[in-house]
Amino acid sequence: MSPPVILAISLLPLLAVLAMAIIFRSTFDNLKLLAVVLPLQAFGAIEAGFTIPPYYIILVIIIFSLLIKGELPSGGYPGCKPIIVFWMLAILATVIAAWGPPPEAISFDQTMSARAGPLRGPLQLALLVFHLSLFFVVVNAVKSESDADRILKIHLRTGLLVIVLGLFQIVTFTFQLPLQDYTWSLNLADSATLNYGEVRLYGAGVTNFSTRATFGESLLLANYLISIVPVAIALWAFGSKDIRRRFGIVASPLIAILGITTLFFTMSRSGWIAFAISLIVLALWLSPRIIFIHLPVAFAIVAAVAALFAEVGFFSESADTLWSIIVSRLNTYDMITDPRMRYFEVLWGSFTQHPILGLGAGNFALAAPAVTGSDMLHSAHGVLWAALADFGILGFGALGIFFVFVLARLGRAIRAAKHSPRQAVMIGLFASLVGLMFQDLFLGDRPTFHLVMLLGLSVVYSSVSRDRLKTGETFQRAF
Repeated sequence: MSPPVILAISLLPLLAVLAMAIIFRSTFDNLKLLAVVLPLQAFGAIEAGFTIPPYYIILVIIIFSLLIKGELPSGGYPGCKPIIVFWMLAILATVIAAWGPPPEAISFDQTMSARAGPLRGPLQLALLVFHLSLFFVVVNAVKSESDADRILKIHLRTGLLVIVLGLFQIVTFTFQLPLQDYTWSLNLADSATLNYGEVRLYGAGVTNFSTRATFGESLLLANYLISIVPVAIALWAFGSKDIRRRFGIVASPLIAILGITTLFFTMSRSGWIAFAISLIVLALWLSPRIIFIHLPVAFAIVAAVAALFAEVGFFSESADTLWSIIVSRLNTYDMITDPRMRYFEVLWGSFTQHPILGLGAGNFALAAPAVTGSDMLHSAHGVLWAALADFGILGFGALGIFFVFVLARLGRAIRAAKHSPRQAVMIGLFASLVGLMFQDLFLGDRPTFHLVMLLGLSVVYSSVSRDRLKTGETFQRAF
């Protein structure tokens, strides 16, 4: 047996004890633990034919705990029905695809072969259902506004730690100090698409490095930060004593300014644009002072930090000025000619051939390489585009309706809250969700855990606001 397998077996007793301890805790307490481990996308991961990050394990234990206790999550909460419809369409599309001709056979790269096996379709379907099941857990376990505050505070405080870690990573690389990388995995199968534990060079003609903290790629860190920074800015800009009392340090300018700085150093174009969209949302909902006071202060500090790093040679791959670097990253021509646009062309062609129910779960990744001549599985590079390719216009519509439903409900609740502290929280959530949904047009094939968690919390807050429940009264009464 290989050393990783031996290590995994030796850790089984310890993991079993930890699992039992978690199982008999309340679902709400386990949800708090899940919020803590959300950033560990590439730290403590298990490679077993597909990547198993720590938060997968925690959610599996939560679901197993609910089954043992006989507390199956109810599907009667707002937002659940569109997800159930989407699941049914995804299952139908995958079953129909299983009876049809298989995608054209491709000799995949060795690291891709384990992910391209005959069980790919059912596995991808299971993962999609699994990701969205977190929404059911959140809306069932979070019973009140104070509960929602506690989960959100944990998310923001954990985000602050990740932000500091990301900035520290920039410093260690710039000055060639130890501890430059924070990714690590237990490899039980030769399927890893990421070199864990090694410094990942960026190589975009801008800088030879970009911060990624505990994520596999810097754009994934940027996506996570979009779930943190707009909320923090909203709490800071609102500035009431009640907000500061409820949220403490995460309602201060600290997390907002450090978060914007870290987001800049991810060098993620989609992350930058998503954040800009979030800022527009914040400016529309909040008072004008966010435009004339809060944001200018934050961006001035970020510019000073970036200029300092440019002075010590961080942007060593580019001979341009710092402003030219930013402009080049946002160059429209470069975006249009990005290789991912070729993937979208292939995806659109696939959709026109299978418009109603698509190719079935995971099959676009298998079919597209036959068109592009690649030996690598292809990503749709967008959550909704993946739904369009794999589940057709019906799946695309069902998932889109879910997203729009939550945003519309949250928007109505914001207008009804009338300058209350709850309104500031919901404005921050709305801005984060809009930014995340924009970036998810160019990233990933499944909704991320932090996106799904914020969607669930948004339903909680909007339901409390809508029915004017007092803090501490049960969420169940909102329905």
